[in-house]
Amino acid sequence: MLAEKGLDPADVSPLQRLSIVGSRGRGALRYVPESGFAAGTWPHDLDQLAALCSSILDEKPVDDLDAVYAAGGSSGGARPKAYVEDDGSWLVKFPSRIDPPDSGLLEYDYMQCAASCGINVPAFKLFPSKTCSGFFGTKRFDVHHGQRVHMLSASGIVEVSHRVPSLDYQGLFQLSFFLTHSRGEAEQLFRLMCFNVFAHNYDDHASNFSWLCEGGAWRLAPAYDLTYSAGFHRGHMTSVIGVGKPTMADVLALAKEIGLPANASRRIAGDIQEACHDLLVSHDLEPQNRS
Repeated sequence: MLAEKGLDPADVSPLQRLSIVGSRGRGALRYVPESGFAAGTWPHDLDQLAALCSSILDEKPVDDLDAVYAAGGSSGGARPKAYVEDDGSWLVKFPSRIDPPDSGLLEYDYMQCAASCGINVPAFKLFPSKTCSGFFGTKRFDVHHGQRVHMLSASGIVEVSHRVPSLDYQGLFQLSFFLTHSRGEAEQLFRLMCFNVFAHNYDDHASNFSWLCEGGAWRLAPAYDLTYSAGFHRGHMTSVIGVGKPTMADVLALAKEIGLPANASRRIAGDIQEACHDLLVSHDLEPQNRS
């Protein structure tokens, strides 16, 4: 898109990039003056938009890159995304080049499982498609009653990369307690850690943990980007007390270290492990069933 505007991406400064983001970024921040890029409309047929995204990933010509950019803004991430207004603002994902066509259904089932495990998740649903089982979408949780809410990720707070393993859950618990001063939030983060471990979501990198600030108080944001992932060399992006492929013993050892009651943490971890096992078996994703 920059090349079509006569700009060399290598020469675009950070301030120019922020002006391109303008008011289309996530969270409470807006950047002015805005560049005015991507002011046009985008195709509201999600199948059509998914096909455009697929063409870009396959390095095929696309007539209107501005329309594709307008749909996704600065959403980032591994999968193409679009922002859709449907009784609120929704983030809708499309398959990446390496995803199966029904990746939306898989993430939908993961979120259902996470919700059943007592994890706070945003509103989510499958948007209908004529070409697959549906496109996974979550309702934006950085907007409440039309007001944008400040949101910070662990990656942004402690300035670590989300592209390589760079955190341990022990540090995440310390960060969360520093921000929230809440033991209840620690249990919520423990549930999320257990889910990532037992559901084989190895892509638990530093940008996939965030906190929201409302009324001057911070709280853990709803869980997002929960789906099966092979991860970085088949290990978690965020380790558990230094272990990239943690076991139940490692999970419980960390629970003890951060001061969670032993009986409660053992019960929570066991229930989540059982729920995740059932989910993985139903999708044929258990390690012994993978080639």
